[in-house]
Amino acid sequence: MTVMLTAKELATLYTKLEVPVSVADMLDRGTPLTDDESFALLIAFSEMAPDKALIAMACCTQIIASRIEGDPALTSSLGLQANFILDDYAPQWLRQQADTSGKVIYADWTVYMQEDLEAMSDLLMMCVDIFGESSVAAAEICTIMQDQASAHAEVLDTVLPTDMAKAIEAVSELTYGGNVIPFPAARRA
Repeated sequence: MTVMLTAKELATLYTKLEVPVSVADMLDRGTPLTDDESFALLIAFSEMAPDKALIAMACCTQIIASRIEGDPALTSSLGLQANFILDDYAPQWLRQQADTSGKVIYADWTVYMQEDLEAMSDLLMMCVDIFGESSVAAAEICTIMQDQASAHAEVLDTVLPTDMAKAIEAVSELTYGGNVIPFPAARRA
């Protein structure tokens, strides 16, 4: 399981997002979450933009996968999914945070974010049942993240039709009548 982020970038990501640090503390304590902790975690994820929430969930699932004993196939799947998401989105998100121009770097990735949020939701749903036996805190955290992953995927589902129309329009500008897309060198000439 390799992540393209350096240890420093991963630490920066964890501290900027804050939620992964809180989740690690909740798991280290080894007791079920209090009502206030559950509510705070729910609010933290719900107030995030879908991209930030997806990255925060990936960080949290990475922590859960590394600290909770359970089905090895599930924990390795959880860790792999988290690593894939971090590989795909975290470097761009960190660049976006450092960029002061306000320009959105990865707006065209919303289709993939929705799919990744749905995949994360499905995986977390399986974790709830399995981790419930070994760690109540992990099961509660997974439940909250599963609900929020589904909610963020639905938000993107309502946004996508307008974005897809823009994408189709942009692609249609590249065609020479019909269904032919020119080779990039042809446009430069």
